[in-house]
Amino acid sequence: MGAARLEAVTLDEIVARHIHARGGRSALNSVRSVHMIADVSTQYGTQMTIERVIQRGRKMRDVNTYEGKTTIETFDGKRSWLLMIPEKTATYLSTHSADHFELFADIDGEFVDASAKGLTASYVGSSKLEGVPVHSINIVDAQGLQRTYHIDTTTYLVHSVTILCREHPSEEETIRYLDYTALYGVAFPKGYLVRQGGSVLSIEIQHWKTNALCGDWMFTPEAVSAPGTLPGVAIRASSAPMVKNADGSTSQLADPPIDDSTMIDEEPTYSDEQLANVVVYPLAARLNAIEGTVLVAVLLGLDGKIERMAVLESPHPLLSDAAAFGVSALTFTPAMLHGSPLRVWKKVPIDFRLQ
Repeated sequence: MGAARLEAVTLDEIVARHIHARGGRSALNSVRSVHMIADVSTQYGTQMTIERVIQRGRKMRDVNTYEGKTTIETFDGKRSWLLMIPEKTATYLSTHSADHFELFADIDGEFVDASAKGLTASYVGSSKLEGVPVHSINIVDAQGLQRTYHIDTTTYLVHSVTILCREHPSEEETIRYLDYTALYGVAFPKGYLVRQGGSVLSIEIQHWKTNALCGDWMFTPEAVSAPGTLPGVAIRASSAPMVKNADGSTSQLADPPIDDSTMIDEEPTYSDEQLANVVVYPLAARLNAIEGTVLVAVLLGLDGKIERMAVLESPHPLLSDAAAFGVSALTFTPAMLHGSPLRVWKKVPIDFRLQ
């Protein structure tokens, strides 16, 4: 690294400029989850596909497909597991794998609000990397692992990250961020180039989506241990009206049952065209010849927006995930009774069929 003469800045100023470069604090905070699909290749020609889900709280899940075989790696914010498909056996991963999850699972970036995450951040100076002037920020976690983020002084986006391997402190790994794209007003990298020793890994992101349905169940071994019904997931606060009880107190009206048979004047509707655009047949499922119908139930509020969701029937968790992601993005009209909106459950079947 060569020395570079740059204006004197503080850590807080760098972080503030980075947040602005990403799209601003408000836009960044609006991203609750990220879903992406990436092609991965090595210098030896090996290729695989990763379907990644990231949720706030530093949770992440990867579905990896290589030569027709599928594995799932999950991180619940503290520990990581490797899950085998179709065996459905789960084993803990090494601390080194957890280190990578901590880095990639942070939607904002580890140096944003670092102290609130239990991390120590410090500005270590400026330099040049690959001819690019950068500001460098050290991050140290509770276990003493150090990562150094290099921030491009022109764009104030992350140029690269240097990681000291926890299990082999003498080894250094570099993750180069490859350009950026704006997704719903927030800047995300288009890919990464990972170098460690003599190995090089290229990750090229093909598909992005934000704020698809996520739940904590997705980031534990149980997520694939029992194909079929998944727990109902709360999407937002209930819009149920307040009612007066016999004792004079008030409480919110209970949710209707999923199999409620109440007659209504106008059923809630959604666009089949929109459904076709938001549901993606998982590559891992296609390669493993997994097909069938997933039945998703959504509790719609008085405004037609989803309040709760549950997967009632599914042939496989990979299809459950894909159906839930898609349905969570649908726009519904509210149910109507005597001219007034009504909270009701709507069942949405999703067919996954191999051609």
